[in-house]
Amino acid sequence: MELPFRFRISHPAAHGNHPATRQGCQRTNTAKYSGDSTAAGACTVRDLPHAGAGVGVIPPPDRMIFMGGQVELRCRCGGVRAVVKDVSPRTVNRVVCYCDDCQAFAHQLGRADLLNAKGGSDIVQVAPSTLTFVQGQDRIAGVRLSPKGLYRWYAGCCNTPVGNMLSPSIPFVGIIAQAFEAGAAGIDHAAGPPVGAILGKYAMGEPPPGSTRLNLPLILRAIGKVLAWKVRGKTWPHPFFMREAPEPIYPVTVLSREQRDALRPLCGPRPAAQAGD
Repeated sequence: MELPFRFRISHPAAHGNHPATRQGCQRTNTAKYSGDSTAAGACTVRDLPHAGAGVGVIPPPDRMIFMGGQVELRCRCGGVRAVVKDVSPRTVNRVVCYCDDCQAFAHQLGRADLLNAKGGSDIVQVAPSTLTFVQGQDRIAGVRLSPKGLYRWYAGCCNTPVGNMLSPSIPFVGIIAQAFEAGAAGIDHAAGPPVGAILGKYAMGEPPPGSTRLNLPLILRAIGKVLAWKVRGKTWPHPFFMREAPEPIYPVTVLSREQRDALRPLCGPRPAAQAGD
C-alpha cells in the first residue's frame, strides 16, 4: 500500500553547514530563466555530499515524529528546492493572513489555488538563515506590489511562492504552507497548526472568528520571534539578500498602479454587486 506522500529528513551535512552549500548557494544569477535547472549559479541536491542520506518514506502525518531534521521545500514542478532547518512550534510562527496584498500576489501569479475558501494564505514564518535553496536558484524572482511593499519571492518555472519578507533589518521569511514537501498537512506536525488569523476584514464572505480584532498575543509572539532572530544572528546568510550591499540576490519587479488596480477586484471583501455570486 502506497503511503500518501513522501517526507524527507535530511542529513545535516547535505545542506547549510557544508562548505559546498555555503559557496555554491551564495552565487548569484540574475539572468532571465533559461530553462536549465542546473545552469551556472545553481547548486543541486546531487552536488552535495551525503545528499541522499536519510531519504525515505515515513508514516502518514497523524503518526509522524520529527527528530530535529530539516524540512524540504519545493515548487509545484520541482525545479526549485530548498531546506528549512530547526522547524518546530517553538522556533517558528504560523498564521493565516487574509490581507488583500497576499490575495493580490496569489492572483498575480495565477495561483489562487493556494488561498483557502475565504482568501487566506497559510504562512509559516522562519528565521532567514534557516532557509537554504539547494536547486533552481536561477528560476527565483521577486515582485513588490508597490515600491515600499513586501518582497514576494516565487519560482518562475511554475509560479509557486517561496518566501515573503520586508527587509533584512526585520529578519523573517514567510513561507506558504503548501510549498513544503509534505504540504500543509505535513507541516502541521513540524510547525504545529496556525496560532491565529489576521486581517480578516479582507476575507471573502464572513470573516473567520477572531481575525478582525487586534490580537495582542499574536502580535507580541511575532515581534518576539523577530527580535530573537535578530539578536541571535539569524539574519545571515540570507536566502534572498546579499550581505555586502545589501541588495536582492534575485531580480525584482515592482507592479505599476494600473497592475495593482487590476488585481484588487479579485480580492476580498467582494464588491457589493458580486456579494450574491
